[in-house]
Amino acid sequence: MKFIFILIASFINLICYSQSIDVRRSVWGASSAEVKKVELPLIPSFEKDSNFISQKQANKIVSFKNVVVEKQLAQIDYYFRNDKLVAISFIIQQKKDSVFTTLYSKINKIQGIFNKLVQVKGMKPVYCWTYDNGSFKQQSRKTACTFADQQTAIELEQYGLTLSIVYRALFVLGNERTLASFEFDIKNIENNVLCWINFSPTSVVEQTLQSTDF
Repeated sequence: MKFIFILIASFINLICYSQSIDVRRSVWGASSAEVKKVELPLIPSFEKDSNFISQKQANKIVSFKNVVVEKQLAQIDYYFRNDKLVAISFIIQQKKDSVFTTLYSKINKIQGIFNKLVQVKGMKPVYCWTYDNGSFKQQSRKTACTFADQQTAIELEQYGLTLSIVYRALFVLGNERTLASFEFDIKNIENNVLCWINFSPTSVVEQTLQSTDF
């Protein structure tokens, strides 16, 4: 009976722990010391306090380079405001000896990461493909599109090549605590970056973080 109780208690703790993690191994509002502790044995390659206004008005960045994420090489940047985690950016890189010339091939390459967020984190599409300066969804009159739909990717490339002010494709996932945006450079085929994945708290969580700022 005692063993069963311990087993149930451990299971409950495991569930609570998994639910508390927002992105990777951290939770929004964690301190830089807490983030570095859970990333061990990885050691930060770059760490800086600054007054720059970026990534949710962060004033501290802790960066890890050459991290393997779902078989892809990545740089992970953690952003802090008043020593509270407010954004995470993944720069997913491709090998120097391989060049993916189409948007669809880049998307296909990181399908495993997308699947992990959907299956493990329970994220769902918040909205569809869009651009920095205009919505593909509105322009093409699409009501929905899938992440790795080849026809949609081809249409996105055509829009990007004809509109000079547009150069990135964006797809967004989210749950009640976290938003994840996938950004792809659809014009620069020489870039060794596959995509950028930017994580941020939802508006409700962001309000909670701001309410405890000094």
